[in-house]
Amino acid sequence: MNKTLGFEPISDRICKLRVKGKFYNITLINIYAPTEDKEEDIKEQFYEELQRTQGKVPKHYVTIILGDMNAKLGKEKVLSQVVGRHTLHNITNANGEMVANYAISNDMFLISTNFQHKKIYIGTRISPDHQIINQIDHVMVSKGKMRLIHDVRSKRGYNCDSDHFLVQIKIKQKVIPVKNRQIHKYKWERQLINQKENINKYQKYNKIARNRRGNKY
Repeated sequence: MNKTLGFEPISDRICKLRVKGKFYNITLINIYAPTEDKEEDIKEQFYEELQRTQGKVPKHYVTIILGDMNAKLGKEKVLSQVVGRHTLHNITNANGEMVANYAISNDMFLISTNFQHKKIYIGTRISPDHQIINQIDHVMVSKGKMRLIHDVRSKRGYNCDSDHFLVQIKIKQKVIPVKNRQIHKYKWERQLINQKENINKYQKYNKIARNRRGNKY
């Protein structure tokens, strides 16, 4: 609780939790997207509201959008820039296309499709007849912060009193290494130092510098 910076219920489909991190503060935007059979204007209103919510998050925060997106993401090459290879489905449905378009517009990646697990640990919802398992709960993160998330998988052993499985996300913050900077070395022109004219200039500027510092000799 002492790491919680704030909680904000946006609507009955969106809420926002801010958590203090060691190197980056994290904003978790939890969503419940409209189902596939909802009207298009309802879906568009939802994503407009989600965009406004994300737009208020400080740029230096890590933004993670997660929850029931009611979206099946397939293995189409056209979506490879935002969808990983380990998605459960082969074909993207209409809701999946809307999620993918949102990710493209915000330079995000659906990281829940990026980790290799057995299928039983990828599916997130089971049908009422317990015959069909779908992956419709997802985790989306800014592409620049993808390396913070080390794993996403379903935890089937927990009783959530729901037809959805608990989805576990492992986040690990690392120190960003500083790239080695090239140090420029300058060589003294010794032959110029020995010239009387340059010696006089050096002594003059050195005297002015001492006077500015208040050290008069």
